Amino acid sequence: MPPDADEWAVVERRGPHLLESGRPFVVHGFNTYWLMYFAADPATRPTVTAALAEAADAGLNVCRTWAFNDGGDRALQLKPSSYDEEVFQVSFGCFGWARHDASNLLGMPILIGEFGVSLKDGRFGNEFRESFMETVYTIFSSSWKSGVIGGGCLVWQLFPESAEHMDDGYAVIFRKSSSTLNVLSNHSRTLEY
Repeated sequence: MPPDADEWAVVERRGPHLLESGRPFVVHGFNTYWLMYFAADPATRPTVTAALAEAADAGLNVCRTWAFNDGGDRALQLKPSSYDEEVFQVSFGCFGWARHDASNLLGMPILIGEFGVSLKDGRFGNEFRESFMETVYTIFSSSWKSGVIGGGCLVWQLFPESAEHMDDGYAVIFRKSSSTLNVLSNHSRTLEY
């Protein structure tokens, strides 16, 4: 719990919308599979802190990551029903897909998760990726502002510079792509209420 807070804010669902302390809440976040691995090692833990700070500076408010790391190096679950307590101290929240029909038919928020474009195969560049991201954000924002849906978007995926060797082509590395950072920051501003 933050030292200056009486309690953690809780995000709850009301119909197709999310609320935090009674106010509208929109997920504007990112996915990352490397976070648990880096957070479990004191030598790479500052990388996690730096990446989360960069994300917060861009207005991102949710990090979706794996809550497990079975077997091998820095594993959360060492064997069935046996967990590494030090690794377990890393805490975070997870959201899933639900990533328009769910909103209408089930009255559920929409969460657009794991969206992005790979730059690795050479068919697409930053300009195309950013255009794609802007399209996703524009469609979501328009529906959200009209009151049709709630939920949000989670881009795949934010990476720190030191994890480039793990890049699957979808990595958004802020220090290497200020224009992508601008896309994310601009979407944050469209969601201000």
